[in-house]
Amino acid sequence: MLKAFCIAGTLVFFLFLVACQSDDAPVAELKFTKDQLQTLHGESGRTWKVSVVYENYSQTEFSRFNNCYKDDLYTFSSDTTAVEVSLGSVRCFWPDATAESATVNYTYDEQSGRVFLEHGRAEQNGGFFYSHFFVMELVELSENRVFFASGENGRYSKAIVFEPSSP
Repeated sequence: MLKAFCIAGTLVFFLFLVACQSDDAPVAELKFTKDQLQTLHGESGRTWKVSVVYENYSQTEFSRFNNCYKDDLYTFSSDTTAVEVSLGSVRCFWPDATAESATVNYTYDEQSGRVFLEHGRAEQNGGFFYSHFFVMELVELSENRVFFASGENGRYSKAIVFEPSSP
């Protein structure tokens, strides 16, 4: 009899907990609104230059590709997710590469407000080919700084920082 009473009491307790839970789950705040993205791409397009590329942002460890990115220009546009990249003169893999390319896109999830940068870069030197690819999330966006990173908040690993290009 005592066992049945304990089971019934436990059931009533759990029913009470479930009944008292609020149906108003906290609504996740948008990270970035569509209006805020105007800072990234302007009305028709905005050009940014790479300030720094990190292998490990939280450890202030620069990427081995930092120097080859620092002379590149990225133009974000409002009418396409493709980012136009003007590669600078410093190569990433071979100083005398015979061909090079960069394919960059950004995606915006309107529901969550999250923005992702998909980045691919490749070089060819004769019969040799080398490429690398990464995806990072927009963490910070202001008139003077765009910061994409991977990893947890405050403990970012790979990161790329942009600053406005000179007019």
